[in-house]
Amino acid sequence: MSESKLDTGEELGYLTLKIYVAILESWEPLGVRDIARNLNMPVSTVHYHIKKLEELDLIKPVGLGYTVKNPIPLEGYIIVARRMIPKLLIYSLFFLGAFLGELIIIAYRNWFNVDSILALIISFTAFITLFYEGVRLRTKIWK
Repeated sequence: MSESKLDTGEELGYLTLKIYVAILESWEPLGVRDIARNLNMPVSTVHYHIKKLEELDLIKPVGLGYTVKNPIPLEGYIIVARRMIPKLLIYSLFFLGAFLGELIIIAYRNWFNVDSILALIISFTAFITLFYEGVRLRTKIWK
């Protein structure tokens, strides 16, 4: 297994990745039974994937549970306050700012023109599209 694939989470299977994210986003160490209950999986399946994550040196046992040892940046995501946030959600905020900025300029000038209407349409459409795709990516981890 190449190190670059592991760094992006490519080599982790779907269930292993799902368990990794559950452990990463937990503020307390999670036990095997807690993970199984939270993700609606058999305990034996969770145990198998926990051992796989331990072998990859991504998690470590702490007390009666597990915590992330080495966070890996998954492609298309950033980690903010122990949450996996799709980068598309961050990009959507840029376009929301552009949209609101244009609205403020229009309100200050008290007039519309073709350019301002076009800027509103483009920035709002970009915001909605990127936000929708970001939310879709976020829920993809939890399916």
